[in-house]
Amino acid sequence: MTVDQSTFALLRRIYSLSSLHPLTVTQSVQYRIKGLTHTTVAVRDIRPGEELTISYIDSTLLREERQKLLQTWGFNCTCAACSADKDAARRSDARLLRIAELKDELENVTSTAVTPETGAELVALHREERLDLYISKAYTRAALNFALFAKEAEAKEYAALAVEALKREWGPLSGDIPGMERLASDPKSHWAWGKRLRRASRRP
Repeated sequence: MTVDQSTFALLRRIYSLSSLHPLTVTQSVQYRIKGLTHTTVAVRDIRPGEELTISYIDSTLLREERQKLLQTWGFNCTCAACSADKDAARRSDARLLRIAELKDELENVTSTAVTPETGAELVALHREERLDLYISKAYTRAALNFALFAKEAEAKEYAALAVEALKREWGPLSGDIPGMERLASDPKSHWAWGKRLRRASRRP
């Protein structure tokens, strides 16, 4: 989540009142504000007594980029992702770079590098990096990719996961929910069904 400076003071007060500790890159809660209603929800399972956290920045940035950006907030993040040793940080950055690469490939329906499992790899990397806030988008991309390859069972599985995550993260009125519900119930009628296979069959 990215928070602009104009709402910083308000959020500090909201989260101090809610006993939230925001100084982290990997977060456990998401919030929505509509009018005067502030809703905070967990984006993953939270253990009893575990500290609730949010992030001020895009958690998919590489560590050096994150640390530079966090300087504008006047602190150094000491969460596990930001305080990892150099080897662990390099491995994490490599996963984040791979996530960015996979997202670009999945957006390109003509890419020959994409396989049916590309979306599942994207989800696995999100889980490994604890990018819980972004998992609904990863599930959505994976579901669509399986549909593009006419993989019915997998498309249904990841579409159902996407619906659950979207409702949890963004609320029941999230714009992506209807499409994922249709994909989960009847993949073969979805616009994406078999599209990559048809393109591949026309390729010289």
